[in-house]
Amino acid sequence: MLAKKFKLPIQKSLKNKKALKFLKGRYFCFKIFKSELNYSRFGIIISSKILKKSYLRNKLKRIVFEKIRLEKFYLRPNQDCLIVVLPEIAKIFSAAPLNKEEIIKDLEINLKKIF
Repeated sequence: MLAKKFKLPIQKSLKNKKALKFLKGRYFCFKIFKSELNYSRFGIIISSKILKKSYLRNKLKRIVFEKIRLEKFYLRPNQDCLIVVLPEIAKIFSAAPLNKEEIIKDLEINLKKIF
């Protein structure tokens, strides 16, 4: 599990900031913001319109944060990353939440482009 200091407080911190970088993948949209910290922070937004069931939204958040932790993306300095989940993920994740290889692959490719 990713430590709390590496999680981005979404509602407090990003109200008046403009994104430095913007990247859109197949299932995720990434917004990168400048930060004054020596490490990166990550936040994820999953709308209830995309995944109706809360346990699926939480499961997807855990998958994303675990991939970030394992690949050590949080060690890159001076960046905040907001990950917005796109509606295309509902087709795959609602049908088979255990089949997550395609989602992880897309996430990893896009995070490596950013960092």
